[in-house]
Amino acid sequence: MSFRSWLAIAVISLVLVCLLLSFPREFDVPEQARSRWTGYLAWHPEIIDFDQQKGDAFTLLSITLMGVLGYLCIKWTCKTNLSPKYVSCFYKNGVSIPTTLFNQLISMYIFMTFIAAIAYFVLDVGKVWAVWGLLHNMLEIAILLVLHNNGKIKSNWFFVWMGLYMLVTSVFGTWLDWPNDGIYFKIQGLCTDWAFWLQFTRIYLTTRKNLGSDTSAQIPFNTSPPVANDSNNEFYPRIVEHPQQLLLLVLGSFIHVIGNIANSVWISSAVAFYIFQLSYCTTFPLLAFYIYLDTHCTGINGHKRIYLPDTSRGKVVIVTLCAFVLAFATMRIAFFVPPS
Repeated sequence: MSFRSWLAIAVISLVLVCLLLSFPREFDVPEQARSRWTGYLAWHPEIIDFDQQKGDAFTLLSITLMGVLGYLCIKWTCKTNLSPKYVSCFYKNGVSIPTTLFNQLISMYIFMTFIAAIAYFVLDVGKVWAVWGLLHNMLEIAILLVLHNNGKIKSNWFFVWMGLYMLVTSVFGTWLDWPNDGIYFKIQGLCTDWAFWLQFTRIYLTTRKNLGSDTSAQIPFNTSPPVANDSNNEFYPRIVEHPQQLLLLVLGSFIHVIGNIANSVWISSAVAFYIFQLSYCTTFPLLAFYIYLDTHCTGINGHKRIYLPDTSRGKVVIVTLCAFVLAFATMRIAFFVPPS
């Protein structure tokens, strides 16, 4: 690693250590709320001025959107007869890898979050819900690992890391007592959420930098004229400039982070809860729209090339530490915010 990488790692590590040391050793622990359906203790206190009807409406809206869009995305990405002209490719070091696996994981991510949201509606967030909540975070880890491995699964270690993540997170989430169990689960989730946004942002910037002003990277939509009695022909807008469609991933992951920040910092606020649910209603349609574009659009001259960022050891450590700093900073801010 270069001197600059070592210096960056040292500085970010110092910031992380200072953050950890700044957490109060003693603090007022709020009383846990209970699930209205099961009576299980939840990982949050009673929400002040909470309108149950509004909360259910937002929750059911997000569940409906994720269920429908998750199904459609899985259908789009698992088509065996998908034309090669619609397939994007990750490009790094002269090697192109189709984005097929990445798109399938994004689709599964949407659908698994749909399952986790149903479990939340029935159980509320807590130890029992975490069994399903892990599915959401597990797919985020899987997507990050695939991006790190240039768009593919290189070895069986992928499944080992996934299994270890599920085992460790499940054990700690179950074994720890309130509020440490909820804090632990929230922090590990924020780490993956921030890493998600950081990686998607790096991919967009790297692709834009490498493509430069290459106008051949434009993506036309299907514009074939409609044919009578042919249900496969539809009207679409004409073009989207590549790599602008990647901004859907950046924006979606950022909105997801904002929703989680609101729900983490203002844990007993009804408004924060509504923002959290609305973030899901926005994030996953954006991800689904990206999947739609990537499976229904073709480049004018060849494949849509997506350049992956540097995955050297130094860069990976820096990005990981940044995700940890941002996650712990989010939780640290929560200790400054009094109950609503």
